[in-house]
Amino acid sequence: ATVPSQGGGSGPGGDGGSPQGGGDTSAPVISGIIVSQITINSAVVTWTTSEASDSRVDFGLTSGFELGSSNSSALVTTHTLSVSGLTEGLTYQFRVRSKDSSGNEAISATQTFSTLDQTSPIISSITIQNVTQTTADVSWMTNESSTSVVEYGTSLSYGTTRSNNALETSHRVSMSGLRAGTLYHLRLTSTDASSNTTISADQTLTTVQDAPPTNVSALTITPANTALTITWTNPSDADLAGIRVIECPSAYPVSQNDSSCTVVGNGIFTTLVRTGLTNNHTYYYGVFAYDAAGQFASGAVGLGIPTT
Repeated sequence: ATVPSQGGGSGPGGDGGSPQGGGDTSAPVISGIIVSQITINSAVVTWTTSEASDSRVDFGLTSGFELGSSNSSALVTTHTLSVSGLTEGLTYQFRVRSKDSSGNEAISATQTFSTLDQTSPIISSITIQNVTQTTADVSWMTNESSTSVVEYGTSLSYGTTRSNNALETSHRVSMSGLRAGTLYHLRLTSTDASSNTTISADQTLTTVQDAPPTNVSALTITPANTALTITWTNPSDADLAGIRVIECPSAYPVSQNDSSCTVVGNGIFTTLVRTGLTNNHTYYYGVFAYDAAGQFASGAVGLGIPTT
């Protein structure tokens, strides 16, 4: 990295000096400050001066340069100093200083560089919450700012991705388009600003089971000559898909699939008229609501006897 420099004297940007015996009173002019060979814990700082002078780099995490200095007493015009003992992935502030043989010192303006980050984020505190029939939320924490990606699906191939590219340590992603009562696999990915990536182990969730519809109500069977009129009120379930009516010859049905009975009506309706029946014979009926998932209510039952 090349950073701007500043010539000086006895302070930042100064041009005074400490005359020695009435001789040289001009501080060196600092130029060409470059930070190179940056690693996770060290860097090399180079610069030039207009006259031979010593070398010093003050550095720290603040402008107070609290971590100390690297220096060389050799009088040179091309300066190279290593700064070591640094921490990975942090931004450091530094300044360079050069003093000539007459004691005139130049101090640069404050500069910055960042050490390399080669460590992937650590994913922790994975929580799956707010699970419904069709949605769920997953949240997690990372030890450094990073992106949020969730892959999910009904197998380990996943197939659907939700992401947030904001760099943060507290992550939350919502999943949608799920199926009720279904096992889903998901995995999380977080990538930091240095493109270091962590992928979690596989996680699972099961969406809330879709409840069967409620029963029809107000079931009424009205007799007529060789006929019966069956009426009812449909339930208000949003996913109601239809009504199955079955007719049984000798007993109430035990289920919507009772093999002794015959399906005499199917669809969305509230009235069924049965004709061609035998007067004075007892007919048994079951009226079963069902939803889009094919789940049936327990059913409402009744009987009717056609009469003249």
